[in-house]
Amino acid sequence: MPADVSYLSPGPNQIYIQHFTNNAPTAVKKLGLASGGVRRRLEPLWRNAENDGQGEAPAEATFQGVAGIVSFTLTIFDEAIVEESKLFLPNITSTPGLIPPGGIGSFLQTGLNYFRLLLWRPYAQTMGQNLQPFINIPSCRLMSCEDLEDNREKRVLMVWEVRARINQCAGGNAYVYNYDGSGWPGAIACV
Repeated sequence: MPADVSYLSPGPNQIYIQHFTNNAPTAVKKLGLASGGVRRRLEPLWRNAENDGQGEAPAEATFQGVAGIVSFTLTIFDEAIVEESKLFLPNITSTPGLIPPGGIGSFLQTGLNYFRLLLWRPYAQTMGQNLQPFINIPSCRLMSCEDLEDNREKRVLMVWEVRARINQCAGGNAYVYNYDGSGWPGAIACV
């Protein structure tokens, strides 16, 4: 795992999201700027494998994937895109707060009801740390977000849950994150 997995991404980070609507990917949208950086944490999950020959004592451990959190405070943001990021089921409905008929029990991956989070670190190369400019998190969902109504500070704290897109049946590779900046729509203007 690279050394820059679990620490504050230096400098301002520009945050972008992408999701599916009616089973078609939307364009990458400019969510906003986190001037204080982004905190990312990944945790490999291991579960004990019981050994009947030794009773119920764990004899080995099995890898169960990765859990992760991405948190940041938006200081410059597009209110419409922030509201769009709150969609419970983005592939099924475009109305924030609405759970459509049949929405309960919808799958995250199979139902294409997840977001792609793309971070652009404009100072990654110039801070002497030789970091990748893009961090692409292909599958995550919004865990918590401050409400924009009566938000006097004009800051939005967001916490995203990172999901591993492992297809156990296909037996293929899966990315929890990578450095793919495809679809990047360009820098967010700071007005």
